[in-house]
Amino acid sequence: MYLPRLFIKDWWVASPMAICILTQGYLWWYLSAHLEPSAEQFFLHYNSVFGVDLVGPWWQVFLAPLGGLILIALNFGVGLFLYNRDRFLSRALSVAAAIFLLGLVITAHMLVGINS
Repeated sequence: MYLPRLFIKDWWVASPMAICILTQGYLWWYLSAHLEPSAEQFFLHYNSVFGVDLVGPWWQVFLAPLGGLILIALNFGVGLFLYNRDRFLSRALSVAAAIFLLGLVITAHMLVGINS
């Protein structure tokens, strides 16, 4: 039980984890506050070359933050597993998860923008 506490107290793990938790909360709030359920199809992906190339039901908009939640669990789980062997890799996984989630914030804003 000592290793998880040591892992969580590491600044290079705790800071990205806090960013991930706050970003996840923001993503779920932002999408649910700005998009209302509808029977119409929602634009789910926009490509600058082809335009809108993926449409689907309204609930599929929440697959992006769900994927981020899965990524957080995987990265921090693998990071905890590797913490004793390679602290740099463990910390890099934590920071990579936070950077990816900040990219998801941009995705969420674009999804709201193309569906408004």
